[in-house]
Amino acid sequence: MDVVLVSRTQAKLDATADEIRAQYPSRRVKCVRADFTDPDTSAVYSHVGRELHGLEVGVLVNNVGLSYPHPEYFLKAAEDRCGDADGGKAAASAGWGPQLFDDMVRCNITSMVNMCRLVMPGMADRKRGCVINIGSTASRIPCPLLTMYGATKKFVEKFSRELNTEYGGKGKHGTNITVQCVMPGYVATKMSKIARTSWLVPSPDTFVKSALQTTGLEPVTTGYFPHTLMVKAIELAESISESMMARTVMNNMLGIRARALRRLAKEQQQREEAQSATATDK
Repeated sequence: MDVVLVSRTQAKLDATADEIRAQYPSRRVKCVRADFTDPDTSAVYSHVGRELHGLEVGVLVNNVGLSYPHPEYFLKAAEDRCGDADGGKAAASAGWGPQLFDDMVRCNITSMVNMCRLVMPGMADRKRGCVINIGSTASRIPCPLLTMYGATKKFVEKFSRELNTEYGGKGKHGTNITVQCVMPGYVATKMSKIARTSWLVPSPDTFVKSALQTTGLEPVTTGYFPHTLMVKAIELAESISESMMARTVMNNMLGIRARALRRLAKEQQQREEAQSATATDK
């Protein structure tokens, strides 16, 4: 199967393409540079559409995603200098500000809708295809301090489920397109900021191998059995006491937030000390 990669960073596109070519020399790889957070969505998807023109895309994986730099209150996350009251200048980490939520909607929702709009007509004409939309367990379980992220992922679940009903199946009205929403929990990736793997936090390779076994079988899945157990356990706890579960998760998120702010403060202090030392040397 040949591969088309779409991302905003050319260096990462090239590196990934080189990896694929090294492992699968007979496969062709095409790179398309596109920034899904760009406010000019018309230009972005016109460009992507031109790059995909004439290609028979059999499998579409919508995996682009944007989350918070760290858990934060909704109103504070939209401030230009988010976290100043807690951690001084160190807390004004990159990514915060009024544009964060707009970028998140464009990246997590608008990109998925438009990529499906561009690719699915060809699948419908050929009466076959597969769309895998990457959501998150955040759409199923409480995630205060990641409110916008969880809300965008709930859209992914609903959008995927209804598309699968509309276009799945081989009957009179079906077009034999499988649309699946995969909702992982924590995976050891750069976005999760978790480096060490465990039974509950798999490596990307372990997760993907597990998730692919569900393609065509389950329209909505976590893709990984331990994550399913986690979701079921939390849903059971919510059924007993929703308020208690919400408080428990909130306290956990506040702990993660506090650690992130301390880390940012420490990094800022180290930068200031380095700048001071450089100025002294001069």
